[in-house]
Amino acid sequence: MEVREGQWPGDVVLVEFPSMAHARDFYDSAAYQEIKPLRTAHLEGDLIIVDGVDPDHDSAEMAAALRSA
Repeated sequence: MEVREGQWPGDVVLVEFPSMAHARDFYDSAAYQEIKPLRTAHLEGDLIIVDGVDPDHDSAEMAAALRSA
């Protein structure tokens, strides 16, 4: 990885779902809620659900904007 501008705070993990409803259902599921502490106890970060992105989407820029809001 090579940062050309700004500061990169870490990694991005992208998980694709067929729809927002599928993403919400996964997040709210008993199975995910059971393993969620494995993620939250060991990683600092934000979790967002985005309804599709444009081809020129910049995850780093979006994360920075959300953190500063």
